[in-house]
This record gives sequence, C-alpha cells and structure tokens, in this order.
Amino acid sequence: METEEKRCIETRIGKYAIDDTAIISFPQGMLGIAEKTKYIILDMVEQSPFRLLQSIEDKEFALLVTNPYNFMEKYPVVVDKNARKLLQLKKGEPFDVLVTVTIPQNEPEKLSLNLTGPIIVNTREQLALQVPQYERESERSFFPFEGVTILSTQDSTVSADNAIQDRA
Repeated sequence: METEEKRCIETRIGKYAIDDTAIISFPQGMLGIAEKTKYIILDMVEQSPFRLLQSIEDKEFALLVTNPYNFMEKYPVVVDKNARKLLQLKKGEPFDVLVTVTIPQNEPEKLSLNLTGPIIVNTREQLALQVPQYERESERSFFPFEGVTILSTQDSTVSADNAIQDRA
C-alpha cells in the first residue's frame, strides 16, 4: 500500500502539511495574476463557509473564497465549450464553483461575494479556471449580510454587572 507524501508549505497564516494530489492547477492563471498557477484550498476554521485559495508559488498571496450556494439558492454559471475543454470537463460532469470574497477593513457587515468571476474547479483533474460571467450586468456582487448589524469584537470582556439583567 502506497503512502501519500506530504510536504509543508508556509503561508501568511501558518504552516500546512499538504498532499501534492490536492494542488489545483490554473492553466491560464487567474485574471490579473496569470503568473500564479498552482493553488491549494485551505480550511482556516472548521465548518466555516470561507476557505483560503492559497498560492503554492507565493506564500504571501491567497484569496478568500466560498461556495456561493452557501449563501444563495440560485446562481446560474455559464461555462462555455472552450472553458470545458481547458478544464477537461465531460458533458454533464459536475464541477465545483467558488467565488472570491471581499471584506472591507473594519466593516465586516459589508462582506461581498464577487459573482462576475467565479472559479470553476474540475475536482477529478484538479484543474481550475476563472470564468467571467459577462451576462451578469445586474448582479455583480452579493452582500449576504446586508442589513445585518455586526457587533464589535474589539472588547469581548463583559463585567458581571453588565451581564445581569433585571427580569422583575
């Protein structure tokens, strides 16, 4: 029985032992960053819908991503014939969809999902491609927390006096 070799990679958020078979190749890179073609998806926090798409070639470069269906019931994605060919996807074969996430500094309630440039992943071949959705004129971003107030986590210390409520 063969054992899988693991290698250690260093990222901005720590060291991870990864299996080379988990590396995802972007044959064309991503829009604006074509030189980075090898990535791994890292779970930062157990059971979080957010993951890190970490470059293997540059420990300083990673994108926060999520499966958009964690937040949206419907999100139609168009993957044309050329993209399917690059991804080696057979007709009707399922694929994973990821979108990048933006969290403005000091405004987590304004978190948004980029719907115009989803990342399509053929998990069978570990190939990925960013596939622009030119038809998405009306809905370019999705704000899952729109209208929700996020309480500050700056000081989570609560005194006993403040924690007791008068229920009389």
